[in-house]
Amino acid sequence: MLRLALLVTLFATIGCASGPKGDTVTLPAIEAGRSRIVFYRMANPMASLDQPNMLMDGVVIGKSEAGCFSYADVTPGAHTIECKGGDVNRISMQTAAGVATYIETSVQPTLNNFQFNLAQKPEPEAKQKIAGLSFRPPAYIPPAAPATKP
Repeated sequence: MLRLALLVTLFATIGCASGPKGDTVTLPAIEAGRSRIVFYRMANPMASLDQPNMLMDGVVIGKSEAGCFSYADVTPGAHTIECKGGDVNRISMQTAAGVATYIETSVQPTLNNFQFNLAQKPEPEAKQKIAGLSFRPPAYIPPAAPATKP
């Protein structure tokens, strides 16, 4: 029984333990003509070592890490967001210039694997959850605008 308790404690602490917490992080302002996708995953011992890629329109924008959040500044418009872990889950969403959209990833066990679920969340709910999560700097660097010829 003691071993089980130690294992549960160990798994509960695995995840995104380092990095500044959300309540101490001030994200930069959204650039003019851009929108922001903030994605996060609550700390949960289930599949805590799995860090599947988060994709927007087929391009990796970060990872879904237990206990962490990050963001990607993107072109406003219609986007498909996917989490590549176990069974693929995707949602379609519309982003607007100057506005942040919040996506929560969660994990559900399946018969042979884990399924990562995506859900768009309202800003107040997301900010409350993010306050206790660790920040991961953005992995997605938007492509540079093509140079114009004079």
